[in-house]
Amino acid sequence: AGDEVTLTGREWELFTFLLGHSNRYFTAADLVREAWGTFTIAEEQLRTYVSRLRQKTKDLDLPCRLESRQWLGYRLTLAENSNESGQPAAH
Repeated sequence: AGDEVTLTGREWELFTFLLGHSNRYFTAADLVREAWGTFTIAEEQLRTYVSRLRQKTKDLDLPCRLESRQWLGYRLTLAENSNESGQPAAH
């Protein structure tokens, strides 16, 4: 809809990593290691980045949703590939 949002470098790296691995859950530790290639960021810091990313994108009409589930982790669910239960849509 022409809306724009400015992301920090870390937010952009997190978003693009999750977008490239959509519909797959990652633990906080996995995301820190795989999205940012480091072990020096605490899981609490990751949760802050996730929260900021959700806040910045919540009013945009994006075809995806950043989800988190206890024991599974975080994932970016693409609307066209899933239904409300988070399972792949039947075609």
